[in-house]
Amino acid sequence: MLFLPLYAVVAPAIGFSKEYQGIVPRLWTDAVFYFVLILVPIFCLSRDFAWKYYRRTYMPETYHIAQEIQKYNIPDYRPRQEQFQKAIKKVRAVQRMRRNRGFAFSQTENAARQDQARLIRAYDTTKAGARPSGY
Repeated sequence: MLFLPLYAVVAPAIGFSKEYQGIVPRLWTDAVFYFVLILVPIFCLSRDFAWKYYRRTYMPETYHIAQEIQKYNIPDYRPRQEQFQKAIKKVRAVQRMRRNRGFAFSQTENAARQDQARLIRAYDTTKAGARPSGY
């Protein structure tokens, strides 16, 4: 819109594009120019709008449905993802605790276990040299 009148004035003045001489007053006073200015974009874009309407109405993609849910603020009655993740973390923590049962210094639970009381009583700790090596 700004280039045409500028070009139509400057170009003939420097001797270039003489056919644009006097076109601006004649063009801007004609109603057909404004009618075409409105009609051409509407006509060219109508095909795209019709195609988008057809795709969204009769063959919607999953993201189209999600966009409509967000647009109309439709409430979602499914369980919330955050609450579900918190519940899963709690269950996993309980399972981890069950796996790690026992005390740090407890005796082994297999059949060939050592009697720790007998092992401790075997050494008289009151004597200086009675402790086993490694302690």
